[in-house]
Amino acid sequence: MSSESDTIVIKAPAGTKARWVRQAQRESRKLSDWIIQHLEQPVQTQAQFEALAKLLGLHSGPATDAARLVLVDGLSAIEASQQAGCSRQSATNAVTRCRRGLELAYVAVGMLIAEHTK
Repeated sequence: MSSESDTIVIKAPAGTKARWVRQAQRESRKLSDWIIQHLEQPVQTQAQFEALAKLLGLHSGPATDAARLVLVDGLSAIEASQQAGCSRQSATNAVTRCRRGLELAYVAVGMLIAEHTK
């Protein structure tokens, strides 16, 4: 997610929103903070990462391996870059590309609408 002054509007079915509200309340968090945390979580599974990599046209290589280590295994970019054999910057760039791709996928399926307010 961009750290610039973007406004994100989330469209979700009422049942989904109600579930998110309950989960945020259980964790004593604001709904917006809870949603951002969950959007930035690891992709979760190898299959999801492979689908994302295919969608984004990522080529196999150390930076893509590092992104997988961050998004699937939960490593930091520094740990992942060391394990994958690439620079920290290459790992961070690959992770950023994947997270931006996820954000755009959410927009494409109608879950997010990004309104840039710069």
